[in-house]
Amino acid sequence: MISAANLTIFNKDRNKKILKNISFKILQGRVLFLVGESGIGKTSILRVLAKESDSYDSNIELFGESI
Repeated sequence: MISAANLTIFNKDRNKKILKNISFKILQGRVLFLVGESGIGKTSILRVLAKESDSYDSNIELFGESI
């Protein structure tokens, strides 16, 4: 399972919020689609989950381990 509680993502300088207070759980074996207009934060969420970004505040767990 992948989960995030009150995820807030910032820009690189950490002076602007890109996303604020997003929470979700993705169960193992499930498929998830991130759909929406350009610029709403889809790629930012994926970068955080892939550990390519550290500009966020939240408790994110990947398969039981906090990242």
